[in-house]
Amino acid sequence: MGKIGHVDTWIHDQEAVTGIGQGDTKIQEGCDWDFHQGWTKRVPFNSNRWIYNWRWFLDYSGGKVTDWGAHLMDIALWGIGQDKKPKAVCAIGGKYILTDNRTTPDTLNVTWEFDDCTVSFENRVYNGVPRTGHGIMFYGADASMLVTRKGYWVYPMDTKKDPVTGRTQKDYKPVVEKKFELPGPEGEMNQPHWQNFADCIRSRKRPICDPEVLHHTTTVCHLATASYKTGQKLLWDHEKEKFTNSKEANKWIYRPYNNGWKLT
Repeated sequence: MGKIGHVDTWIHDQEAVTGIGQGDTKIQEGCDWDFHQGWTKRVPFNSNRWIYNWRWFLDYSGGKVTDWGAHLMDIALWGIGQDKKPKAVCAIGGKYILTDNRTTPDTLNVTWEFDDCTVSFENRVYNGVPRTGHGIMFYGADASMLVTRKGYWVYPMDTKKDPVTGRTQKDYKPVVEKKFELPGPEGEMNQPHWQNFADCIRSRKRPICDPEVLHHTTTVCHLATASYKTGQKLLWDHEKEKFTNSKEANKWIYRPYNNGWKLT
């Protein structure tokens, strides 16, 4: 593909305006609500803050950018090189459409700035048309590549035709197409990861996604949440793992342990 200048990632859904609703305030049998909240601030029980939907509350998560975003950004960062670190991030969006009780945005656009490229993330929880679903698009000097969980497709850059008068870029037909042979339904894609983990225990080799890679990917996603919450373009010092232009944003780097919890 030549030199990569930009990577675009997205995840769009088709939720109704009511979203996850308002949740139930009656504690469900078997739920130890105080224990479940851990070291976060105590709030009254709401079923949306419990199993699965907890990820749509800023008390516990960053929403889509730290949920699906971690999967997409992992591939994006793998593609441009794990040695590259972001130096700035800007996230804008809000809860514009959904009427449920989530506190994470239903619309979000994020751009990370690296030394020689940019990476973006886009999410709409509602109305995913025409790009319903997910994808990662690498844009290079010579070609572009679309990556999904179903495969990847490489599209050449044809500079011999005028884009205004009908350049087709090979009619957008990929010159390379690779569809993944999944072990079963998409939900069973964890099997190769488990196999890689088991193989690395035996061989002592580093797994495909080791803790250092995981740390880098999740850090990049959390930077977006800090930018969204502060409403600022944030400058990031990777070595010190701190923002250099916002004391408020640095409060999001570390969450103090409360309610008797501690890290040992």
